[in-house]
Amino acid sequence: MVDVLASASEPQVQASGIVAESKGQQPLFKIDKYDGSTSLETYLLQFKQLAAYLQWTERDTFYIMSASLAGPAA
Repeated sequence: MVDVLASASEPQVQASGIVAESKGQQPLFKIDKYDGSTSLETYLLQFKQLAAYLQWTERDTFYIMSASLAGPAA
């Protein structure tokens, strides 16, 4: 699930998921960890849309996706 909260972007990894933050402001988006218990297609669509919007490089996308996997999905 993606929560929209504020503006600008630099991804941060936190225990509860990936958070794209702006400097000195509230988090912009939060990507929950994916553990395989929900629809993979929906999760990937949301993830890809966020990556495109925030203009992540392929390297950013790879590492952020890797960090967002949990449990059996990891």
